[in-house]
Amino acid sequence: MISEKFPYECTEISSGRTFIPTMINYENQMVWRQNGQASDNGEWLYFEEVVFKKNPNFVELSEIIS
Repeated sequence: MISEKFPYECTEISSGRTFIPTMINYENQMVWRQNGQASDNGEWLYFEEVVFKKNPNFVELSEIIS
């Protein structure tokens, strides 16, 4: 199950590896794939290198949960 905290799950086209992007840079059209605990242990992938899947369980920040 995908976390409710992130709006998207990505799949890298070349490897088929699925991940939750921790940062999305819309201006440069890139997503950050974290590969470990260290903050610099990851890589930027271009939007065209991944397939986005919307998380149906994502709770919008503006929603009020009662």
